Amino acid sequence: MHRSGRFYHIILLGSILMILGWGLFTDIKPITSIGKVMAFEIVTGLDVGFLFDAPLLSLQASVEQHDVATATATAGFIRNLAMSISIVVSGTIFENGMSLQAPKLLKAGLPATLISEFEHGQASANVDIIRTIDDHSQRLAIKAAYASSLRLVWISLAAAAGAGFIVSIFIKDSVLSDTHTETKTGLRNQRDRRSNRGRREE
Repeated sequence: MHRSGRFYHIILLGSILMILGWGLFTDIKPITSIGKVMAFEIVTGLDVGFLFDAPLLSLQASVEQHDVATATATAGFIRNLAMSISIVVSGTIFENGMSLQAPKLLKAGLPATLISEFEHGQASANVDIIRTIDDHSQRLAIKAAYASSLRLVWISLAAAAGAGFIVSIFIKDSVLSDTHTETKTGLRNQRDRRSNRGRREE
């Protein structure tokens, strides 16, 4: 992007990799190898890299020079807000998924008192309890419940990434300028701009 000055195709590629990455995560099971998980993480990491700066550069290229700072700050705010919302929504989906797994855990022979440790929003905090379960089949059943609940999260994130890809198609493609443009800021610059605008209106 630094050499070509183009960002449109990088955004599209990053969006596709994001859909692929979250989609691959849905295949994670209790018996999935660490190597396979690491491969999935590499794919997802690539999309994060592609989409870290390219959308911001796209926004900066589409606004007037004197609005770049405002656009950058707004983009940072929206990104942080979106991250916060995604954490809350993903956590809610996961915890609700764990609550839905309670009947399966009962059939696997786990006592109700132990199952309650993984319900009502406690599954994320009590993941270490799995190590204390001696029965292999019961331990595997809880791991399967975690994997199934996380799968709902991956599906929701893949859907969000799909929506992002659709939106990114409508981004206007352009070439970043390599010409330095001086930007004047401050109260004096604002007064000059208002004064020039007033002269044009007269």
